[in-house]
Amino acid sequence: MGEVYRATDTRLHREVALKVLPPEMAASAERLERFQREARAVAALNHPHIVTIYSVEESEGVHFLTMELVQGEALSRLIPAGGMAAPRLLDIAASLADALAAAHDKGIVHRDLKPANVMVTEEGRVKVLDFGLAKMSGSVESLPTLAEEQATEMRTGEGVVMGTMPYMSPEQLRGENLDHRTDIFSLGVMLYEMASGERPFRGVSSLDLASAILRDTPKPLALRRRDLPEGLIRIITRCLEKSAADRFPSARDLRGALGAVRSEAPLPLSVAPTAQVSMAASDMSAAKDQVSSGSGTAARTVSSVAARRLLLSIAAVSGLALLAWLLILSGALRSAPAPNAAATQGVALNAAATQGSIRSIAVLPLDNYSGDPKQDYFAEGMTDELTANLATISQLRVISRGSVMQFKGSQRPPTPEIARVLKVDALVEGSVTRVGDKVRITAQLIDAREDRHLWARTFERSSGDVLALQAELASAIAREIDVQLTPTEKSRLATAPRVDPKAHDAYLKGRYFFNRPSDDNLKKSIAQFEQAVQLSPEFAPAYSGVSDAYLWAGYNEGFVTATEARPKAKAAAETGVRLDDSSAEAHTSLAVFKLFYEYDWVGCERGFRRAIALNPGYAFAHDQFGMALAFQGRIDEAIAEGKRAAELDPLSPQILVDAAMAFMFRGDHEAAKNLARKAGELDPTYFFPPMVEGWADCEIGRAGDAVAPLTKASAMGAPAFVTAWLAYAHGASGDRGRAMAELENLKKRSLRGQPAPFNLAMVYLGLGDRSRTMDYLEKAYAADSQWMGWLKKDHVFDPLRSDPRFVALLRKLGLGAVTPGMRRTARREDLS
Repeated sequence: MGEVYRATDTRLHREVALKVLPPEMAASAERLERFQREARAVAALNHPHIVTIYSVEESEGVHFLTMELVQGEALSRLIPAGGMAAPRLLDIAASLADALAAAHDKGIVHRDLKPANVMVTEEGRVKVLDFGLAKMSGSVESLPTLAEEQATEMRTGEGVVMGTMPYMSPEQLRGENLDHRTDIFSLGVMLYEMASGERPFRGVSSLDLASAILRDTPKPLALRRRDLPEGLIRIITRCLEKSAADRFPSARDLRGALGAVRSEAPLPLSVAPTAQVSMAASDMSAAKDQVSSGSGTAARTVSSVAARRLLLSIAAVSGLALLAWLLILSGALRSAPAPNAAATQGVALNAAATQGSIRSIAVLPLDNYSGDPKQDYFAEGMTDELTANLATISQLRVISRGSVMQFKGSQRPPTPEIARVLKVDALVEGSVTRVGDKVRITAQLIDAREDRHLWARTFERSSGDVLALQAELASAIAREIDVQLTPTEKSRLATAPRVDPKAHDAYLKGRYFFNRPSDDNLKKSIAQFEQAVQLSPEFAPAYSGVSDAYLWAGYNEGFVTATEARPKAKAAAETGVRLDDSSAEAHTSLAVFKLFYEYDWVGCERGFRRAIALNPGYAFAHDQFGMALAFQGRIDEAIAEGKRAAELDPLSPQILVDAAMAFMFRGDHEAAKNLARKAGELDPTYFFPPMVEGWADCEIGRAGDAVAPLTKASAMGAPAFVTAWLAYAHGASGDRGRAMAELENLKKRSLRGQPAPFNLAMVYLGLGDRSRTMDYLEKAYAADSQWMGWLKKDHVFDPLRSDPRFVALLRKLGLGAVTPGMRRTARREDLS
């Protein structure tokens, strides 16, 4: 792009850098335009981690920039053979993320981020250079695409493509339109190189390298470095996702995740000493029932995404070490009451099963063998539907999708290790191929305890019979492991209906987007589900999808209000049940609607019990039923349902967050905070764990202590309701000025600039204005807020319990009144 000289500005008496475009390049209109574009891009930025441009000059046909002189070393020369120490890596990574966030906020995408374009000064400051390929989004100029630029470079033989290709994103290589997420991929490549000393993608030729970037999964970092924090590994893995939609939505979100890892001591991934993991079989058996609970309409969505982020970190950890960790983690729930008979009908495992029998199983993500990465959603959807079919078998414990999707890809750990982590007897693994109208699944069944292949078969049907294919596969697995099906289960698996292939395809795409929550993905999810309904009005699962997506969107109020979402969620759920009364998903969707919108406690309980009877392995149904019970004060039953949900989804951070709610309702806030911390260890990038820590502090009157974790959560891409809680904490701790500042921030972050009434109620509750709090709580009720269920048991509302308006509101909700004296302190033996 040019030559750089060290020079002295004789007028201002300072040293500067001159970047000069060589005369032969200035003769090229394209080169000159690119040079000027760099000047415009950098001049728009003023950030401590981006080189400062002073002026753009031209003299006697020579074009040059005067820039800040950065004295130091290129980052490319500072990466040691084995990778950087974690603290230094995190410091540099945070600076780079800050720089990208500032550029992206100005609509500038770097497009050429690599270690050679980053300088580290003698004082250790990081500076990003060379915005020569920068793209300004929304520009009125007609700029060539990178593919066009590369074509020009390759024709002229100047080698620019080879120089930058190792850090290019897949979409950049394909010549697609780019946004800021291409820089996040490039940064991920850099972070991987900084961590390991090697780039994640390699090739002996440009073609080999491009193929590796487009298709290969990097070698797990945890296998290269045992001393890296798990959270950092998850961050780098997410940055390197092939699909831009699966990466961090912004550099600011990435920066928040890095900050969360930096704020905690690095956690080594070495194997625990034998003494720590050696336990009696009776201890393992007892611990099987001791993980955690469930909550909120976001549970299924968030847990699936959070679990997926664990992919490579779990691969790195010894199975025994992780098992020991999970057993320790579950201590807070060790003596929670067992489920009652009604709640566990058709769920309990056969304790008297003969030795060697298989009664627990997990379906690992099916590999996409279609030869098209864009078909990943189809392979993922087929995995989910096979899991759902197996989960309807009452004698089997089937691990839900959230805990198995982390093992997606070719770099999964050995089979016995996965089985120990998930605590299952057997695994199903295989591949799915779709060519034309044909769908083929090749599956093998593995006895994970002995790492022994029991059976392998291939199933092929037309795409219209794909549901029958899955049912046939599930039946074959049941026969192989000698599980006795009930007449109802046999009938259900034998009568799978035909489906419109296009409608089914749209439905799978809808679930794919739904499992990666963001406002943009929720919109895409709803569009796909509604397309499935239009193509096949009798396809019940699509209606369940529509309802779930609108419920979550209404809860978050990101692009629709709860009132706008309500009729669509209700109509879709009711239609799903009417079309297929045997669908556990449809009954759960309707039950969740009754729970969070209608406060129909009897109706939602009936729906959850019906769903669990139809599909005992449906973790989301147990999870949400637990919340319904907790809202009513039936805490023991709630914990029992949450335990069952955790057995079915054992690696879900959301499960631990949900369990914390039950213990807060019970009055043991320290146990709640411990569970939230454990959830944060599972996923340091997730906002809910620090939020719950702050929430617990607020409940026991330590609002000042709550400010730090709530501020941390707010900086991690959290929804607007976290800002409302932060405002509450400031107000309750006596800092009215900060509370009002957060109120203004809340307005900026809210839909159409209008905060949800419940969020405003939280702000004024913290400020001690009970009258305005009640005004907004009543408006929240009228506006269909899904937060009303917390009013009965959440102790932050105790100051309102003697208010006649609050008592009347609880009666409207069907919850009755709870006085401050009714708090119950958890028995210590419940937590031992």
